[in-house]
Amino acid sequence: MFTAFLFVIGSLQPFVYAQQGPVNPPPNQIELTEPPLPPELSPDIFLIEEFTQPYLWPRLWRRFKFRRSCGYIPPACRDIVDDPSGSIVDCWLENSPTIANSIKWEFTPGTPKPWARWSEDKKVDLRASFRAARSWKDSGFGEWPGNPVEDPPVNQDLPYLDESSLTTVLDSDTQAWPLFISQVAISLAAEIDCWIPWSLRNYHSTSLVEIFNGTNSRYTLDRDDGTGNDSTHHGHIVSDAVTPAHPANIWKFLNDEGIIADTARGTVSRLIEWSSENMLHSFGLHMPFGPPFLAFWQYHGLPPVIRMIEGTIVNDPEMGLYYPGVHSWTAGCLGTSSFFRAVLRVVNIPVRAVASERTCYHAMPYFPGLGVYLTHGDDPYSGYFKSGNYEGEELLVESDMWKRWFPKGDYDTACMNVGRRVVELNVSEPSGNLVRTYCSDQLEGLSRADSEVFDYVGRIYSMEELESMGFWEKLEMLAETSTSSECVTWREEMG
Repeated sequence: MFTAFLFVIGSLQPFVYAQQGPVNPPPNQIELTEPPLPPELSPDIFLIEEFTQPYLWPRLWRRFKFRRSCGYIPPACRDIVDDPSGSIVDCWLENSPTIANSIKWEFTPGTPKPWARWSEDKKVDLRASFRAARSWKDSGFGEWPGNPVEDPPVNQDLPYLDESSLTTVLDSDTQAWPLFISQVAISLAAEIDCWIPWSLRNYHSTSLVEIFNGTNSRYTLDRDDGTGNDSTHHGHIVSDAVTPAHPANIWKFLNDEGIIADTARGTVSRLIEWSSENMLHSFGLHMPFGPPFLAFWQYHGLPPVIRMIEGTIVNDPEMGLYYPGVHSWTAGCLGTSSFFRAVLRVVNIPVRAVASERTCYHAMPYFPGLGVYLTHGDDPYSGYFKSGNYEGEELLVESDMWKRWFPKGDYDTACMNVGRRVVELNVSEPSGNLVRTYCSDQLEGLSRADSEVFDYVGRIYSMEELESMGFWEKLEMLAETSTSSECVTWREEMG
């Protein structure tokens, strides 16, 4: 049975700085719940220079502000752009071999086939989905006119799972394939008909993998061999950290929430801001009321993207009192990195979840088409970011800087720098959470060196650096007007 993803209750001790969790957790009750890294994310193949150092041309394009735009139609295809058969797809891909070779699907175990080698009936499916995408756009992104798939999709291995299993298996023909081919069709329609300003043609083949390859940390066809890639239902095993949503529902979410911006970078920034406003980190449940994944997402399987978007309740009689209502729960840094990947590929923005010893075994989203990272998947909803006056753009770190913070072979430096960007922002402009912590330190009579504030920022900045920047004076000034209960009490005691 495929059980690569199992929840672990509690966080690893070296990582306490990076994992801030919910803003106001009930005292002594919450431990963050992180799924362990799946095998396919551990090797350093995810950190080869091809990913961490963008190749020459994209770097020059960024510098000189030159990018190829969407909507390009090869001369050989211009007479059939509006052909109702959808033949433009075949012609366009034949004239865009890098993109065509990136579109792969596993029809037989272990042998993913690129689009050019698909059978005619599979190519017909893509044309039909492309026509559906155009019709859907013309209708104002209403109901998807193609093959429907329940969202979240029914986990076909559900009858065979034990209480701790976090496996999602989809039927190959009626679930996995329609979800995949619909996303490919939407991505191609967005490019060919220019739904979004940026273009697939600006991406290297290693970036296109994240958008079009149905076997790259996405699905694995059941091997029927008794190994970890074996499922009871003979279907496609979800090999990402989240259960996929229908791409039409993802596009509608991005469109309705105003997340799609004029640039890919702006879109990433807006999704970070949405995550900051809506997401909360899941945590361990100490009471015997069922597995955490059922309590948070009411789904026996990997967290469903659609329920992360729409939000769910904490289905627990005690913890539900602390977190009433609906929240967009996420399974930590790996769950969030995978969420970003699943969501942004629909609007042709590639994302890779980077995780290895080099990242202190935390997951961090890497945006290869932009050459930027987050310093931790948990950064957007960290209490020290959520409570600050920051924009999503401020969390993005250029690849050259990221590589200095996460050097190869330096595990201690990597662990120190997990979540570093949030620390930097708080030193520059302290968040409400940091000001509240400062007031709590004052109430307990702690010195600067012994304070919780310094415990947080001191792993990056020395006391001398903080004092030279006027950091402590800035905190005291903000504490004088803070409405947090700790600061109000501190001011009352100060008279």
